[in-house]
Amino acid sequence: MSLTSQEKARLLIDIKRNPDLALFNAITKIQETAEVLVEKEISKLSEKIDNSLDSIKKIEQIRGEKGDKGERGMVGLTGQGEKGDKGDEGRQPVAGTDFPIPKNGNDGMDGEGKEGKKGEDGSPDTPQQVVKKLNTTEETIDLSVIKGLKEMFDDLSLRITNINARRGGGGAKGGGMGNVLVETPSGTIDGANTTFTITTPPKLNAQILTVNGQVQRVGIDYTISGKTITMLWNIPTDSDIFIWYVR
Repeated sequence: MSLTSQEKARLLIDIKRNPDLALFNAITKIQETAEVLVEKEISKLSEKIDNSLDSIKKIEQIRGEKGDKGERGMVGLTGQGEKGDKGDEGRQPVAGTDFPIPKNGNDGMDGEGKEGKKGEDGSPDTPQQVVKKLNTTEETIDLSVIKGLKEMFDDLSLRITNINARRGGGGAKGGGMGNVLVETPSGTIDGANTTFTITTPPKLNAQILTVNGQVQRVGIDYTISGKTITMLWNIPTDSDIFIWYVR
């Protein structure tokens, strides 16, 4: 599911105001999109079945009529009369004249692709290679397939709630300790630079860093010390990088 720039901005604002509500709205959006896709496929299948039934009915209706029965011969004085003429045979219906030529049905959905090539020397890809491949793909990856992502958001939400409760509350607009901040780390995104900075040091393990919508793993994809973020791989030029954290 792809988001427009306006939808991304609105999502950031919702996350800052109410993380739980923003997560609920995102899950609802995914469910609605899935229902629409299923309804479209069912509609296409129903239309194909209706067209096939209509073609069968028209063929049955245009079958040639049976020829008239020949008259019975008159009985002669000394024998049987002549045999009557054979009735005309019904004609074969002609496609395009007696009934419309059936249209080709819509193409079916693509099947499963072939098995991908093995990694170099038959070895599986490293985590860094998997991240690079995900960040260069042209298709959007549904966040629901990322293992542990929902649990990560739930855990972060629980931490924020506990911190706010211990410190007497606090909104997501910034101002008191324990607030959630969302920002784009400062630093050159040129495919070579790996050092970025944020305005305030986050609480220990209370941050989520994304690059082009992909959640990065601390210690594997990046490290963080105070206000300095060090990427362990080269971020492609013009990538989008965001960080959510509790200060």
